[in-house]
Amino acid sequence: MTPERIVKVGGSLFHSDHVGNHVNRWLASQPTKKTVLIAGGGVWADQVRKLYARGGISTDDAHWHAIRSMRLTSFLLSRVTGWAWHDNHERLLSAIRQNQDNPITYDAEDFLRTHEPYASGTKLPHSWEVTSDSIAARLAQVCQASELVLLKSVAADSSDLDAIAQQNVVDDFFPQIGKALRRNGVAIRLEPLVSDASSDH
Repeated sequence: MTPERIVKVGGSLFHSDHVGNHVNRWLASQPTKKTVLIAGGGVWADQVRKLYARGGISTDDAHWHAIRSMRLTSFLLSRVTGWAWHDNHERLLSAIRQNQDNPITYDAEDFLRTHEPYASGTKLPHSWEVTSDSIAARLAQVCQASELVLLKSVAADSSDLDAIAQQNVVDDFFPQIGKALRRNGVAIRLEPLVSDASSDH
């Protein structure tokens, strides 16, 4: 059994002291589905980007360090929401099989290293074109989820994926993988959660 819904919680939302309450309130308002939550890298990913811009690290190193920043935010998300946290893909799938309908927070690094490169579908490049938006989409693709939700600090119309990429609401790679998801019948939604935030990752 695999997750039915992948929810990406934007890293900028962690500027709010009440992000856990906001996420749980949103979850309570949704139809019950087996849900996996991943988190954007937030200010920690911003620091990696700045170091890369100064020439301090390679593109590939920057990619993996930005992903490691998502480990911290996913762990924080687990603590503020009260939901279980996993960082191993097989254990995640096992927990979904055993658990039920409780959401699970997930650090996707293991998935990206050991599963994503070998799975069919739209593979992710190691570049700044890819942030947690496309990572969440790729997880939805590989897990054959029926729904992908991006919780953001701003409202956006998700009907035109190219337009929202041009507006920097999602990363540059997202339209490519998002269109592939839609061709397979996956519902994609972008929803605002809180407004006291800045950049997203």
